[in-house]
Amino acid sequence: MACTPLAIPTGLFYTDTVWRSTSETRSTGRSATYAPDGSLVVSGPNGSTRFTPAGNELVRHMFFGSANHLAVLRSGKIGAVERRVYLIDFDAAPTKPQNVMFVSALATDLFPWLQYSGGSGDVCCIGAPGTGVGVQGLRICRSDNGLGLLTGPANYLPKVITQGRATTTELQIVDGTVVLARTPLPAGRCQVSPSSQMFPAVILGGPGPATSTRQFTVTNSGTDCLRIDGVGRKDPFSGTGPSVPFPAGLGPGASMSVTVIFAPAAAGSWTSVTLPISRTPALGDDKLTCSGSATVRDAAPPTWPAGAVLTADAVTREAATLHWTAAQDDRGIAGYRVYQDAALIASPGAAARQHTATRLAPNTEYAFRIEAVDAAGNLSTGGPTVRVRTAPPLPPAVLDQVNDPAWSGAAVNIVPANRDQQVVVPTRRRLRAVEVALVNGNPQYGGDQVTLTVSDATGAVLLKTTAAVPPGFDGFWRFDVPGDGAAVTVGAPLTLTLQDTGRNAFWWKYQGGDSYPAGTAYFAGQVFHDNDFLFRTYGSD
Repeated sequence: MACTPLAIPTGLFYTDTVWRSTSETRSTGRSATYAPDGSLVVSGPNGSTRFTPAGNELVRHMFFGSANHLAVLRSGKIGAVERRVYLIDFDAAPTKPQNVMFVSALATDLFPWLQYSGGSGDVCCIGAPGTGVGVQGLRICRSDNGLGLLTGPANYLPKVITQGRATTTELQIVDGTVVLARTPLPAGRCQVSPSSQMFPAVILGGPGPATSTRQFTVTNSGTDCLRIDGVGRKDPFSGTGPSVPFPAGLGPGASMSVTVIFAPAAAGSWTSVTLPISRTPALGDDKLTCSGSATVRDAAPPTWPAGAVLTADAVTREAATLHWTAAQDDRGIAGYRVYQDAALIASPGAAARQHTATRLAPNTEYAFRIEAVDAAGNLSTGGPTVRVRTAPPLPPAVLDQVNDPAWSGAAVNIVPANRDQQVVVPTRRRLRAVEVALVNGNPQYGGDQVTLTVSDATGAVLLKTTAAVPPGFDGFWRFDVPGDGAAVTVGAPLTLTLQDTGRNAFWWKYQGGDSYPAGTAYFAGQVFHDNDFLFRTYGSD
């Protein structure tokens, strides 16, 4: 990218107070053209922009300096008015106006004035006369893009004459011989982001590339051109692949990227290695700071100590828990791999010493093996093994206790304020399922959550399970006991308790006078009456 440094001769700025209202075209391809309605169209190589005055406004322009910089004035025409001055950025695409002054004045006050540095007029000083307030909006700007460089005092009443001035080192706003404001001459300034980078670690001797990269952004944070001639190297870091070829000229605010490659030849660690930036002017950041590390690829897999074993316990019809001895590695274990009949089924971490294999089939033999892996991905071989046979399948659940006479329509609400209980005496050693007779007694409430609790004679809860019963249900709803069922004592009574969440959607069916011993219904916590619940239980031995 190109950037032409500002040319600012020393001395006082030139004064040009002529704001023009007739069309002009300059040899540089820049023009100011007025339309019949008073609008001004400013055109340049990168496009055009239009200034359209309001009903009580006028628009004027002023070319200045040998570089044909352009200022545009908008001002009210009657009474108290607002005045704006714009500098035109012809390098922008499209052409862009930059507002550099906004003041209030009377229409009878003189127009704002503009002074420019000698030669190309690359910087200018602007100010506006004000009624009783001296000079307003006093400042020095870049003429090509309006960037503010120096602000003068507000509402200053001149003693002699207010002017812009350049010395060999400064821009100044002066009143006669008195310096009102000063700033160093515009200059580029290098800014690096981020200020330092940690590079991804490199593994030497591995299958992948033994290099890594990071990208820095170099920005011109100054007010004039910055030239970047290159970035130095310091092994094992070197600059490569800039987004703009060196030498690169950066205008104010412009950026470029620089990619740095980390290519170590041996293992080691490097901290805060600096790569010098060759830049003009020598202002701002002067280096890229890099850190990184490299190791030699670990080619040795983990090993198993003598006597390492893999054992299994808690073997059920569907699961088995495996336990193993810790493996060894010179750089540490990263994790384990569990295989079932040669298929990988789990990858527990380095601290793991057990894993439960699930979804097994009953009465089936399985071969399990454990291997260890290190951080480099090396996998051990010959890990310990164990063979496991799962428990035989459960016998089928059979109907045990039942109270299922013909129902004549009797029912009790099972909201939490009420409770319906039934005592049953099992003849099988495992309770596998309970079916309860429900009817959607209040269908206007839709479905509901219904909870069944099974407890023994001591009050210990053997099962508590909740089902979402759909609206309109009428029949026996089945609650299955998870796993192998609940172990119960044959001949010892169990209590079934049924409740819903309180919507009063479902009723428990009962039928008086049947042969099974009656249960108890509670209404609002008090005994309501005996209740011959309709239910079925299923069990196995």
